[in-house]
Amino acid sequence: MTNITKRNHVISVFPSEQQPGSYRWSITALSTTSVTQSPYAFATALGATMSAECWLRVIVERGSE
Repeated sequence: MTNITKRNHVISVFPSEQQPGSYRWSITALSTTSVTQSPYAFATALGATMSAECWLRVIVERGSE
């Protein structure tokens, strides 16, 4: 599992249990227990990381955690 801290959030990328060989992500706000999870699996860890970073931008722009 990979953890990246950005903008007061932690992005975690981890192997998918439901689809072996693919990856999922979750975003956790450091100030709350709010968690956002990937809606589907990605073929690579880099793909999952890039998707999570895009979602994080939306979360920050919306002002929600």
